[in-house]
Amino acid sequence: MSIIYPKKAKTQWHLRELIRRDYQNGESSVTIGEKYEVSHKTVLKRWQAKNTENRSSAPIIPFRKYWIDLLYIIHYLYSKEEYNWDQITDYFEDIWKKVPRTVVYYYIKEWGLSKIRKEAKKRINWIFKKYDPWYIHIDITYGPKLDWIKRYLHVAIDRATRLMYFELHDNKRAETAAKFLERAIKFFPFEITKVLTDNWKEYTLKNHLGKIDLKGAFDLICEEYNIEHRTTKPYTPQTNWMAEKVNDTIKSNTMKKKTYKDVNEMRTSLMLFLVYYNLDRRHGSLRGEIWVKTPYNALEYWYNIKPEIFYEDLLDFKEKLLIIKMNL
Repeated sequence: MSIIYPKKAKTQWHLRELIRRDYQNGESSVTIGEKYEVSHKTVLKRWQAKNTENRSSAPIIPFRKYWIDLLYIIHYLYSKEEYNWDQITDYFEDIWKKVPRTVVYYYIKEWGLSKIRKEAKKRINWIFKKYDPWYIHIDITYGPKLDWIKRYLHVAIDRATRLMYFELHDNKRAETAAKFLERAIKFFPFEITKVLTDNWKEYTLKNHLGKIDLKGAFDLICEEYNIEHRTTKPYTPQTNWMAEKVNDTIKSNTMKKKTYKDVNEMRTSLMLFLVYYNLDRRHGSLRGEIWVKTPYNALEYWYNIKPEIFYEDLLDFKEKLLIIKMNL
């Protein structure tokens, strides 16, 4: 009976048993090698091995050459930016070099990042109830100084679809916030019924003038469009967590990533990201709720379920975004 050996194996388990037996009996490695037609190094190797079985040639820690370079980058993209495996693979291919998807998968599973994200989603779902597309979060974040002028980014994001709209201004006065809200209402293709903001003066006056409940410019716009204006409780920034998170997403992909010569270049970059975010950027939390990839896919999902809450056709809305991109 002929014995089939592996391609790269010079000895088989039964021959290894004979080598170990003869070596224990006191025969030299050279003698044993001549006896079984193998080198003396092979004899020593089989004697020092713990067993006679074939051992895998794969490294103990796979993808060791990527270890230091990728660990912290994958951790940041997967945990904070909520990228999926495909997005992380595309990210490395764009800015650095091609990294196999199996490498990304290994790190995510090895370091338990998927469990961390699931626990974070559970906390977020506990904070936020499931709403239809009419609940908007609004916030203001600081931008970089250009021409010695401080810039402010006014941001609005829908809780259900993650559809986003933002504008860059050189102030954060109440009149500017009110005009931004009015343009945001016209941007979203569905009717807005609730708005959540912080307790800053540009949004409300109820916590800044004693017990006198006055209506500022922002509240007047809400009243004109029949929108309920809600504010976060003091010292609870997690209530408006969605707007805070998207602020960091915008900055990470524009202001923190590039250096701008002037304001016009920064506005162009921001508007390009706005179109990309709404139409093409994948959103991890959306897949967990309604199993869609992008905010525009979420719009299509809700349009098929509740078309009555939309006042604008989705094709017209998509064309509006593409026109913005073409005019830049």
